[in-house]
Amino acid sequence: MIRQKIFRKKATIVWMFLRHCDNGVAALRYNEMAENYKTNMSDPCPKLTSMPNIEEQAASIFTRKVFNLVKGEIKREDRYSCSKSEIVPNYDLFLISKYMSNHPKCKVFISHDEEDIKCDCYWFETRGIPCRHIFASMKHSNKGNFPPCLINSRWVKDVKDIDPKSVGKERRCPHPNAIQNTRYGRINTQASLVSYYATKSQRAFAKAMTVMSTLVEDLQIMTNNEDDDDGMKIFGLQFKLTIQKYKQIRVGQRNCNPPKDCLLKVVVK
Repeated sequence: MIRQKIFRKKATIVWMFLRHCDNGVAALRYNEMAENYKTNMSDPCPKLTSMPNIEEQAASIFTRKVFNLVKGEIKREDRYSCSKSEIVPNYDLFLISKYMSNHPKCKVFISHDEEDIKCDCYWFETRGIPCRHIFASMKHSNKGNFPPCLINSRWVKDVKDIDPKSVGKERRCPHPNAIQNTRYGRINTQASLVSYYATKSQRAFAKAMTVMSTLVEDLQIMTNNEDDDDGMKIFGLQFKLTIQKYKQIRVGQRNCNPPKDCLLKVVVK
């Protein structure tokens, strides 16, 4: 974009601009050829992490560049400790925390059939590779095979042989903020079209104002009636939050006064 502005300001000849574009496309082509050569004609150094089986399988699945990213996540899993919980049916819940920390940093859900593995950091949904928290939970449960559900089809070696219609259909980030931002963009686009056509005439303006006023009132009533704090949905599981009041507990010779007067209890529906 900057090059285009410079060419327009200096009134450069068109063929020079096209030559620069051709050089840029050639550089991209050469980089792709180099990455393809590294992936198919060479092997990475094996057993450089604490999970050699997972590392070897990842090297045979992903391209070299993506494998280096996955290997970096495997190396970082040593920084975390893992504990297992049994509050979710059909899933194993792992609480991931840093060393010498009592507060869990992330939660990893692994189904009993190992066909669904998710972490609430949404690293896989946003970056396309498993996060260090997932590898920490896999190491804690002694899993030696790379889960097929964590393989993004666009990063594999034989992606060119896969049907293009099946590429890019992996799960997306379910974070509420990401979903709300996507909805906001679509609604904003439609609102811009309404504003454009509503200003063309007085009749269209009056109709748009009437419809928009009614719509805003209906949406406000709908939003107030929906009690989002009563429950939340995570990874396809419905959680209900209830509040229980703390009572002062006498432990030995000391009174235990929690900093908060309420406890959030999770109940799975």
